[in-house]
Amino acid sequence: MGTCISQSEKMQTPESINNLGVLDTFKEFQRPVPLSTETYNFEVRGRSSFNAILSSLDGDSNLKLTKTGSDLEITSNNPGKITDGITRILDPGTYTLTVSTSDAGSYDLSLFAEPGISSSIVWRNSLADQTAFWNLDRTSSVDGAFVNNPPQLGSNSDWKLIGAVNTPNDRGDRILVWRNGVTDETATWTVDVNDNFIDGGFIKDAPKLGSNSNWQLIDANIVNDDLRLLWRDAVGDQTAYWTINDSLAIASGGFFTNTAALGSNSNWKLLDELILGDNTQLVWRNAASSETAYWTVMRVGLSWMVDSLMHPKWAENGN
Repeated sequence: MGTCISQSEKMQTPESINNLGVLDTFKEFQRPVPLSTETYNFEVRGRSSFNAILSSLDGDSNLKLTKTGSDLEITSNNPGKITDGITRILDPGTYTLTVSTSDAGSYDLSLFAEPGISSSIVWRNSLADQTAFWNLDRTSSVDGAFVNNPPQLGSNSDWKLIGAVNTPNDRGDRILVWRNGVTDETATWTVDVNDNFIDGGFIKDAPKLGSNSNWQLIDANIVNDDLRLLWRDAVGDQTAYWTINDSLAIASGGFFTNTAALGSNSNWKLLDELILGDNTQLVWRNAASSETAYWTVMRVGLSWMVDSLMHPKWAENGN
């Protein structure tokens, strides 16, 4: 479902791109002498899969997508009469599409949007030392790309990719979190919306866990605009977190309190932390019993406390 807008129609006020997912409309206008640069404004009200196609070119035309109040800039600059296109996951906001025409001639600009994008999946090929993303909608892959110009870690490096999170800076950047258990180091990469490596750094002032520690880094998330790292010591039956500030320094950290006793080396394995508004949920899996469960965690002052357990028997015997 989508809409086609030719060079003669200007959307002077933001239009909800989400409506394009439910409206079956087609608009076509003719203009004998197009301007060298024309802009189209629209608003995204929910995270969406977006596609713009610049086609039926009489000359060389290019396409650029920007976001109001953001450094986001995505371009398509195919030469000559080759169709240009931009396919991206867009977060809520007001966007502008700019069509630049170097040769006199007409074009068609088609916009398509599908709201409800679920996630991105980050992939790691340790043998080839490559890192890539898949962006997904509710049913299929939308696009994918390798991270461009990343640091070289080497084949089968001790550095292991833990996960990727979207930054709160509104530019579409992503943070990749890495852990080297041998050297007891934790680091991040920042990757922009075009999948280019921007910078990276080590977590500063981190607690010393030791080489090949029992503490395992499980997950990374953005909580209250800060990066939070989730840790689990299965031997000591402890679960903890670090909060990392914009300078990659430890801002706070601690153990989750009011937890159930699972026992040393329990069959219950911590898989993930889900962000649910002001609370979070820790997701657990017991492969031996084929059970999945969660803890609901709430903030109390400067600490985080387990508020409820989905699995009542944990409170009884910790199995």
